[in-house]
Amino acid sequence: MSTKELSWWQAGVQYEVFFLDFNGTTHETKSGETFPKGLDDLRWIPGRKEVLVALSRMSGGAKRFVYISNQGGRAWGFFETEDMQAMIEGWAADVGFAYVLVCYHDTSDNAKKKARFKEYTEPDVYMSLRSPRVYSRRKPGGGMIVEGMELLGVLPEHCVMIGDRPEDEAAAQEAGVDFTWADVFFKDPPALDVADAGETAQKHEEGEDPFL
Repeated sequence: MSTKELSWWQAGVQYEVFFLDFNGTTHETKSGETFPKGLDDLRWIPGRKEVLVALSRMSGGAKRFVYISNQGGRAWGFFETEDMQAMIEGWAADVGFAYVLVCYHDTSDNAKKKARFKEYTEPDVYMSLRSPRVYSRRKPGGGMIVEGMELLGVLPEHCVMIGDRPEDEAAAQEAGVDFTWADVFFKDPPALDVADAGETAQKHEEGEDPFL
C-alpha cells in the first residue's frame, strides 16, 4: 500500500475498484460543520458526482464503487440507522455503487461516557474470509475495505481508497490498498453536464484537452 497523487482519470487507468469515504469526500454539510447533524444536512460536493459518472462511462460500467463510511452519529442519536443507510444508498444509486458499507459505532471514550445508544459504542468487527484476522470496521480500521474486497472478489492491488481524513489513509494501509487524497483525486472535474462526462473522461485518458 502507498499514498499516491492520482487524479480521477489517472486512477481510472490503474484500478478496478474505488473505495470512497462519504462525508468530506463526495458529500459535504450544508451547515459547514465537519460532520452532519441530521439527514437534511448533506449534499454532493460540486463536480464530484460527475467525476464518478465519467469513470463509470469511460469503462463501460466496469469500474466498481464502494462507499466506506463512519457514521458514529447514530450512537449520539442524530439519526436512525435505517434512515441514514437509505439516504446514502439513494445517492449511491445515482452513480451505480456496488455496495454501501457503513459503521454506525463510535468507540471513543467520550461516546462511551455520553452517547445515547450504548450498543453503538462497542467495537464493530469484521472477520476476514481469506485469513484468520479480525478487523475493526470503524476507520482507521480496515475492516470495511476488506469486507468490500471479499464481497467483490478482488485483490488489494486492484483497489484504491479515496478519502479526506487521516483515518481513511490508515484504513487503506491496514487493508493493503493504495490511497489518494480526495482533493487530488477530484481535481479537474469533467464538464458539469453529466451527459458529457464519459466523452470528457475519454479525452483525459487519451491525453487530449477535454475542454477543447
